[in-house]
Amino acid sequence: MKRTIWIAVACATLICAVVACGSGGGTDDGSLSTGNFKKVCGGEGVEDTAYYGSSDAFAPIKVFRRSDPDEAYIVFAPQSGDYPAEWHSQDADQTELVLCLTVTERELVTECYYTTEEGGEEIELTEQLYNSTYEAVLRNAATAEEYASTEFVAETSGECAEYTLDFTEAEIRRIDADPGAYLVEFLEPWLLP
Repeated sequence: MKRTIWIAVACATLICAVVACGSGGGTDDGSLSTGNFKKVCGGEGVEDTAYYGSSDAFAPIKVFRRSDPDEAYIVFAPQSGDYPAEWHSQDADQTELVLCLTVTERELVTECYYTTEEGGEEIELTEQLYNSTYEAVLRNAATAEEYASTEFVAETSGECAEYTLDFTEAEIRRIDADPGAYLVEFLEPWLLP
């Protein structure tokens, strides 16, 4: 099924925001930023962050994901309606936990086909939607101590979107299933008081 696509400004803005939030290692004034917490996934704690259990409501968390065990972690926000957005630490200094997600296996469910015209030339893109096996490791943000781990399969709906993001140089884009709904049960005992 081929459909004409156009760039969704809101989606492009979201991608820029996610990349910007995860790219730094700190701020000019020396305070913590989201980028400081990537190293927790590698076993190195972050000084000057909140200790686990210091929050009255829930333990604020940062989530990082990599699409392959050989790739670097990037900041990630699960999009599932079941995953509470308020769990994410808005203030880096208050982050108590870090969740590290790694896609370890994929099963192709469907392919979606899109076309657009650029400079009089037709460009085609295929999005491959996958059921994705994730390894999830929960760590203390300050010490990097591993508290819990699990493995699960996140399933895609297999439905092609009406539109897709702007075409890139890659003709095939791999889309892993969002893990959000599968993380709630795993994280609740650690995040809620």
